[in-house]
Amino acid sequence: MNKREISLGTILGVKITIDISWFWLLAVVIWSFFITNQVVAPFQSTLFYFLIAILQAIVFFGSVILHELGHSYIALKNNIPVQKITLFLFGGVSSIVKEPSTPRVELVMSFAGPLMSLAVGLLFIGISSIMGSDNFFGVLIFGFLGYINIFLAVFNLLPGFPLDGGRILRSFIWTKTKNIDIATRFATNFGQIIGWLLILLGIFELVFLFSLGGLWLVIIGFYIFQSAKASYRQFKLIQILELSKVEAYFESEPLVVAGDEITTEVLRKMILAHAKVAFVKENDILKGLFYLTNKNTDVLAPIRQNTKDIKKMQPISLDDNISKALESIAYSNYPAIPVTDNQGKIVGAITIEDIDLVLKVN
Repeated sequence: MNKREISLGTILGVKITIDISWFWLLAVVIWSFFITNQVVAPFQSTLFYFLIAILQAIVFFGSVILHELGHSYIALKNNIPVQKITLFLFGGVSSIVKEPSTPRVELVMSFAGPLMSLAVGLLFIGISSIMGSDNFFGVLIFGFLGYINIFLAVFNLLPGFPLDGGRILRSFIWTKTKNIDIATRFATNFGQIIGWLLILLGIFELVFLFSLGGLWLVIIGFYIFQSAKASYRQFKLIQILELSKVEAYFESEPLVVAGDEITTEVLRKMILAHAKVAFVKENDILKGLFYLTNKNTDVLAPIRQNTKDIKKMQPISLDDNISKALESIAYSNYPAIPVTDNQGKIVGAITIEDIDLVLKVN
């Protein structure tokens, strides 16, 4: 696990994590709710406003996770791996490690998030209506957050990549042109335009309306602009990975050690052999894989205690492309995976460094 992230568990088999940058957003959200609550529900205690703001923040970020789960559910239904959902400084993001195979899959997957937010918003507004306008709890928790969810659904439909609306735009252009490269370039360019428009709108609010909300618009606009640029670069890198074969980059002569060997001795052997991975045998059967830079290594324990069980990994074939290897590494949640030949026999391993090398030489 990345040291910057805190795990919250799994939903639908997808890990839910918090990046440490999220705590800045959490503070801003709680403060915003605290201020707003004093206007909506006057003459209450400071403790009341603060506790309600914390509860609102919990429900709000729960709604963000539901939004991302909407995307993830459709991805998983279409055999697209989802590594995790992460809450961070700008909200939430699903780590989907593979591009959709068709424009239709992209369209459905992109709509799923906003539709989830819309459904949650309407449900909350309905609950608030039932509770009545004189019920502060109903108005502040369900009514207020209901409209926020609807706003998020609409905002995410702005036609700029990487927003959901940008992905929807890409799916339409992809359908018309039959060329995902053209569609991605157009959608990411439009994303940069959306980013600049939000930046300019934020500057206008700051200068002419003296609104601190303008600063938030500038930050979001800058994030969208940079993300759009990065998204096209990432797309081109994935294309490079899809044209490269595992056979040309894998570790073809891995070190094999016994499970009862002490880890320090195995590390010494790996360093001398310039090996990044070692396979661990038990009774002449390959049972585990050990990665040299595993940060959770107990160097005084038998190596079997520091290995990743091969049965819990997704091996890759020599004939597969590097993009699929990256997906398998994400699925296995380990920076190295076994490589098999056409008969399914393990013949080596490929690591995240090997994949990085593909990008450096192309």
